[in-house]
Amino acid sequence: MKEKKFPVRFKFRMGREECRGASFDVNGKNPEIGKSGFKLAHVVDAGQNYTVNGINCGMAEIIDKYFPLGEKEDWDKRKHYRELQIKEEDKTTARKLAEMSFLRMVHPMNYFLSPKAPNGGKVYNYYKLNDSNVYEYDIGEDERLISYVRQRFSKKYGKVYKEFLNLVGSEPDNIKENGETTINIKYSLFPLEPKMTEEQNNFFDFLETKDPKYAKQLVVYWSKKLKKDTNIDIYTIIGIDEAEEKYNLFEKGSKKAGTVDGCFYNYSKNANSFPKRLMRRYVEYLKYKQKTNATKYDVLECDLNQ
Repeated sequence: MKEKKFPVRFKFRMGREECRGASFDVNGKNPEIGKSGFKLAHVVDAGQNYTVNGINCGMAEIIDKYFPLGEKEDWDKRKHYRELQIKEEDKTTARKLAEMSFLRMVHPMNYFLSPKAPNGGKVYNYYKLNDSNVYEYDIGEDERLISYVRQRFSKKYGKVYKEFLNLVGSEPDNIKENGETTINIKYSLFPLEPKMTEEQNNFFDFLETKDPKYAKQLVVYWSKKLKKDTNIDIYTIIGIDEAEEKYNLFEKGSKKAGTVDGCFYNYSKNANSFPKRLMRRYVEYLKYKQKTNATKYDVLECDLNQ
């Protein structure tokens, strides 16, 4: 905020004048939590799970409908704000959603300190998910930990926390973690070597480049994002038919909001996006695995940047 820098997805559509008008001065010292190996995690997701007229929506859909970015001319240079043209019948809903989003983003009751999330393909924590052989790399997004924090906050703040959850439109906590679950986690201020299953390591061998460590970090980062955005874990796909079906969803590029395949649109509209190439490589990997019927795979020349 001090430097008035905006995320790339906004900045490429905003000029300097717009950046100045859409920001404000902030005094005080930046604690630089990220450099200390931690992040502020949300208890109630700030970007997803908003219920609008009985339909579960994400913030991207809400912004497109109620709060479009607009043009530079829409801004009032004297007051540094933009007059939004919202339909009269939508104003009550839009205001409520804006309040819910603001409270989810900034209210201290929606934060807890967590080991740092993956950043730039590098991982800072890893742990096994339940009793499976699958590793996760962002403990701050683990539903069990979030449920435990929620239970602790509820016990500590009582009626006030219940009122807060109502204001932010939170869904009920169906897990109700009591703190008896043990999560064996490794975390560090410095990047860790990703922990791999045998299947993952074989896949990385298949994807290996001149810099295999970078390839591993890149695939870990995008496979985790792919799972979060589309609920697809590429390492659980074992059949050619299933893999090609998932890849075809990328080719299809459905725009239907709220459906599973709708999550693919942002990836598939870019014909050469990395998640799309990742899925294509995985299809090739399974075909190669089926053809050779081997347990160890030769390293194939495949540049991740092509």
